[in-house]
Amino acid sequence: MTNKNIKEFLRINKNPQLGYKTIHILGTNGKGSTAYFLSQLMEKDCKVGLYISPFTSNRFDNIYVQGKNIEEVNDYYKLYKSQFQKFGLSEFEEDTALASIIFKLMNVKYAIFEVGIETSNDATNVILPDYTLITSTSLDHEDILGTNFKDIALNLSELFKENSKIFVSRRIKKSIKNIYIKQAKKINSKIIFDKKIKNIKKYPYYQERNIELALKVFKDIFNDKNVSFDNLKMLPFRFEKIKKNIILDGAHNVEGVKLLVKTLIKLKISPLVIFSSLNTKNFKEMIQVLIPSSKKIYVTTFDVKNSINIKQAKSINGTEYLPKNKILDKLNESSRDIILVTGSLYFLRELRRIINEKK
Repeated sequence: MTNKNIKEFLRINKNPQLGYKTIHILGTNGKGSTAYFLSQLMEKDCKVGLYISPFTSNRFDNIYVQGKNIEEVNDYYKLYKSQFQKFGLSEFEEDTALASIIFKLMNVKYAIFEVGIETSNDATNVILPDYTLITSTSLDHEDILGTNFKDIALNLSELFKENSKIFVSRRIKKSIKNIYIKQAKKINSKIIFDKKIKNIKKYPYYQERNIELALKVFKDIFNDKNVSFDNLKMLPFRFEKIKKNIILDGAHNVEGVKLLVKTLIKLKISPLVIFSSLNTKNFKEMIQVLIPSSKKIYVTTFDVKNSINIKQAKSINGTEYLPKNKILDKLNESSRDIILVTGSLYFLRELRRIINEKK
């Protein structure tokens, strides 16, 4: 995997990503939420672009300017589609390049980019960020990033850029911090470690540190000490209630599930769980983390490459297999139980599409 194709495409198009200030959001969990919170805080002070991944319902709905999707996004895409194909860009590279161009055309002052996978070959590693944020460091994409925290931290630190201010969430393990400190010193970048902020109570537990990090960076950019965070919206699939008793949450690795469980405990919720995952994830451990806080867990499959298959879904102790064509029936079966759907953002995206088609 390499990002040389997108670099060449952007060079031919006069490097639009260098035409505004940028913020790079890195980490295992919490990247999208932190980026979304930060963009909302910044909107009152400047024009800001936001690019996160994956998309929620429709391709390109993850590109925002001033908190809104781009109405003409498909027209922009058609303008560059032949060029994308000529340079052999992947879908993620196309989307990253398109966001870079749109932000330039719409004259943003800042653009926030969420990394795809934390390696130097990631498509978003074409920017020269003024700020770099690290939300967390835990095990994910082990087939690419490595099977221990040190390997993942080393991969992630390769994305640091010279003279970029680096802000690190307080959720980072102490044993990892020295890797980041060493790399920041090597490239002459200032590194700042986040501190706890009191009274963040109205959001799910796992969002508290994301909000803290976003606030810290916002205050550094605008020197605003009295900013309010009471009305921040959350991204879709982040403890999202689609009905009074149905919650969608994209906890897609072990650390994410542990933080989700802490939220369930804090809210005194013991839900019925409908779970599905990519087979590249440690899905059996994720389910074992969920079991003590769940009334019952149903495991299913979904129509995405690398989804767990029926055999895998049936093999997990302490759970019951749920055919995917029975998911809607299960969601509508009871209004008394809280139902939590989790395990993969791609699974939730497909489920939302099915629900919308049935309306």
